[in-house]
Amino acid sequence: MDLRNNKEAKDVGKKVKSVSFSASLGEPTNDVVSANDIAIPKMQNTLWPNPIHYLLILNALYAKGLTSNPLQWMIIGVPILAVMQLLYGSVLLTSSVTTLQDRTVKDSKLLIVITSTFAALLIANVLFVVMVLMGAPIATLVLETYTLSLHISLLAIQPVLVLFRLEHEHIRALFSADNVTSKVISNPVLCSAVAAIIGAWLGVIPIPLDWDRPWQQWPLTILTGAYIGSFIGHNVAVIKTLLG
Repeated sequence: MDLRNNKEAKDVGKKVKSVSFSASLGEPTNDVVSANDIAIPKMQNTLWPNPIHYLLILNALYAKGLTSNPLQWMIIGVPILAVMQLLYGSVLLTSSVTTLQDRTVKDSKLLIVITSTFAALLIANVLFVVMVLMGAPIATLVLETYTLSLHISLLAIQPVLVLFRLEHEHIRALFSADNVTSKVISNPVLCSAVAAIIGAWLGVIPIPLDWDRPWQQWPLTILTGAYIGSFIGHNVAVIKTLLG
C-alpha cells in the first residue's frame, strides 16, 4: 500500500514539475480565461503617465506642414510616434500593477514593450481593411489610409497590449465581462484606446463639408480626431478616478 502511495505521489510531482517548467519557458497554456476571471491592471499613480506627447506630436506635424503635404508628414510621424510609444509603454509597464498569473511571455519589460509595438504595426493591416470596408477611398489615397491605420493602431492598440502584458486572453475576456463600459471608463489606457477610435470616427464628419479648407483633406481630420480623442479619453478616466 505504501509503495502504491509513493508511486502516485511521484507521478503527481512529475506532472507539477512539468507544468511549472513549461510555464517558465513562456509556453502558452490551454486555460481559457472567463469573464469572471478578468483582472485589469491598475495604475499606481492616477496622474502618471499621461500621454501629453500625443498633443505634442500632432502639433509638430501641423507646424511642419501636415496640411501642405499630408502623406509625407504622416509617414514621418509614424516612426516618431513608435519611438514615443516605446518610451511611454516602458513607463506604463512600470507604473501599473497586475495580478495576471498565466504568463505567456517572459517577464521582460523591454520584450513586452517591443513586441507590443510590432504587434500594433501588424494589427494596422486589419484596421486598414476595416477602414476600406467602411468607405475609405481605395482607388486613390491608399497610402494615406494605410499610414492612418498605423497611427491609430499605435495610439489605441499598443498601450492596451502593454497594459495587459500581451495576455490576449484577458483582453478578449474583457469584452464579455459585466459592466464593461464602467471598467473601460475607469481605466485610463482602455478609455484612451476607445476614445481614439471614437475620435477617428467623429473626424470623418468635417471632410464632406463644403468649406474647402486645407485641414479637410483626407485623412487629416480623422488623424487629428484619433490623437485628440486618445488624449481626452485618458484624462476622462483620470478625472473619473479622482472623483471616486
